[in-house]
Amino acid sequence: MYIKRCDSGCWILRTIISFLFFFYIVCNTFECPLTGHSFFVILFIKTQYKNEESKLSNNLIYKNGLGHAAAYQVSGKPFATGSLAVPGNAGTPVKVGFPSVTSWFSICNRGTKHCRVGFSAAGVSGSNYFCIHEDNHPTDNRFDLKVTEIYLLSDNSSGTTVDVVAGLTSIETGSILNNWSGSVGVG
Repeated sequence: MYIKRCDSGCWILRTIISFLFFFYIVCNTFECPLTGHSFFVILFIKTQYKNEESKLSNNLIYKNGLGHAAAYQVSGKPFATGSLAVPGNAGTPVKVGFPSVTSWFSICNRGTKHCRVGFSAAGVSGSNYFCIHEDNHPTDNRFDLKVTEIYLLSDNSSGTTVDVVAGLTSIETGSILNNWSGSVGVG
C-alpha cells in the first residue's frame, strides 16, 4: 500500500490512517480456507515524497532574530569607520549604515564641537537625539543597542569629526524595519 504525500504536508492524517489500518490488521486475524488455521497479515506502508526534502522541514529552519539572545552574548563582528566629517546643524545628517544589526556601538568625537547622534534623519535634525561631547574616548560611550544605522550631525553651525566602532551580530538588517524610524523617541 502506498500513501502519496500531499502538498499541504498532512503528515498527521497519514499517521492516523496508518495507525488505524495497522490496528485493524492486528485485531483481526484471518483463517485459511483449507486448513482453518488463523494467521496475521503484515503489510508494509511506504511513504512516497515528491522530493527528498519535505516541505514541513523547510518551515522549521531556524534563523537568528531580534530576540535571539545568543547573537548578543557572543563577541561581535568588528565594524569601524574613522574620520567622518559631520556637517553643522543646518546641513544634511551623515548616515552610518551597518551591514547587520549591532550588538553595541561607540562613537569617538575627535572634533571640538558636540555631535548629535540619532536613529533617523528626522530625529537628529529635530529633538530625538543625544550628544557626544568633544574629545571623548570611545570606551566612554558604549551603547548596547540593536540598530542598523545611526545619523550624525554637529550640535552647532560648524562641523566636527567622529569615529564609529561597532560590534555586529549575525542578524540580518531586514529584521528591523526602517531602523525604528517613526517610533516614540526616534523621530
